[in-house]
Amino acid sequence: MASEQLISTIEAYFLGERQEGLWVLLMSTLLLALAGVLWFSQRDTFARGLGIIIVLGVVVFAIASVVVVQRSAPQKTTLVTAIESGDAASAIATETRRMDAVMKGYPRFRAIVSVLALIGVALALFSRNGTANGVAAGFAVLFFAQTMIDHYSEVRARHYLNVLQSHAALTP
Repeated sequence: MASEQLISTIEAYFLGERQEGLWVLLMSTLLLALAGVLWFSQRDTFARGLGIIIVLGVVVFAIASVVVVQRSAPQKTTLVTAIESGDAASAIATETRRMDAVMKGYPRFRAIVSVLALIGVALALFSRNGTANGVAAGFAVLFFAQTMIDHYSEVRARHYLNVLQSHAALTP
């Protein structure tokens, strides 16, 4: 009974991870389209600065999303197979360590995008240059996107880790 509940939580977590990855890819595509429309309609230094940051951000988001989408199904299968074959304690311990590492990454990601946002604020406050202001706007967009992505991802990961930890305490 406990293992079915754990497997259900594992499946829900990895489904959520996959869905998030696909949403990030979709939103990245829309951001890229928006930057492209601005560039082709305006062709000014602001659009160039914004476009450069959006393209770089989209590349990072896309790589991370593709990795998450591609690894979710095999990771879930390996974990569920181990639990169903009677190796629950080892599988839960390994997955708990992985999720501990994942959870430690969120403050780092927040720090990185926060520094970029602060650079953007400084550029916006102290520069009258179109490129610098476009870069500032791009950093603001990346801050918004990464903060939103991390919020939902971290909530899901925290719940999953809590379930893993509670099952680890019950698993002989």
